[in-house]
Amino acid sequence: MQSGRSTANARGSLKEPRVQGRHPSRVVRRQLIAVIAGLLSASCSAPADLVVEHPTGGQEIVLQIENQGVGPMHPMEVINPRAPSLTVYGDGRLIRESPFGTRDFFTLYDDIMLSEAGVQQVLADARAAGLEGHDRRLDAVYGTDGDGTSIITVVAGGASHSSSAWNLDGTGQAEEGLSREVVRQRQTLRRFVDRLGDLAGLSNHTLSELGPYEPEAWAVVWAVARGPQQDGPWSEEMVAGWQIRAWPLADLANFGEALPERAARCALVEGDDLAELRGSVAQDTLWESGGVTYWVYLRPLLPDETHCHSAHR
Repeated sequence: MQSGRSTANARGSLKEPRVQGRHPSRVVRRQLIAVIAGLLSASCSAPADLVVEHPTGGQEIVLQIENQGVGPMHPMEVINPRAPSLTVYGDGRLIRESPFGTRDFFTLYDDIMLSEAGVQQVLADARAAGLEGHDRRLDAVYGTDGDGTSIITVVAGGASHSSSAWNLDGTGQAEEGLSREVVRQRQTLRRFVDRLGDLAGLSNHTLSELGPYEPEAWAVVWAVARGPQQDGPWSEEMVAGWQIRAWPLADLANFGEALPERAARCALVEGDDLAELRGSVAQDTLWESGGVTYWVYLRPLLPDETHCHSAHR
């Protein structure tokens, strides 16, 4: 009987023998809690050697993506104004081209604030995409006149890196003749640019909602499309394809300042002038001022920029 009770107790009893006055299941439970707490602590604070130092100012660039090229609707002697497609600043502000507000003659931006963890995620992804060490060029072999050069710059860890790639989106024939390693690097860079532009992987690292970027000043760049005698550099057919409106501000012939080595002028517009100009910009258009037809390019001034020259490099 004693043997039967012992067997039944071993198999069916809810009671467990005590060891040195402690309940074993409680000991195990406490050990598990300690392990889990340690794991959580490690995941919330990255080791110091994994944290990348970077500029921290709101006007300091950590990462920037530029797409440089000649716009198909612009006279060839006037390079299409510089407009970075995405910039991450030291304070976590990410500014990107608005997918719904960019045209041939103006660029609009959205912005969102990232946490420090978000900035670190961007830098980790950039490093995985090869954006570190010596600068590199990853140009395609073939392309068209409309293809531009993508330039991705990273400033972190006390150094600056730049990767550039003409016709980065080009695949297939555009990459024929390139080594497998260069093709792989282009694919990795293309994937990084696409994911960052879509804010992929950053949803848990944002401190604000994505919304319109609205600075206090806009950069304006312009050049003659058709002169007072209706002569070039634009053909009559090119001008005929656009709506022409009266320029609402000062005469463009003397407004602003000339751009060095460019047949163009630029100015910063702010305050009441900006409000009036923004109210006039609804779509791509050419502008008439003093009997001359001009193309005018407008975009918000970015935090690291202080002059209209910044919008035309």
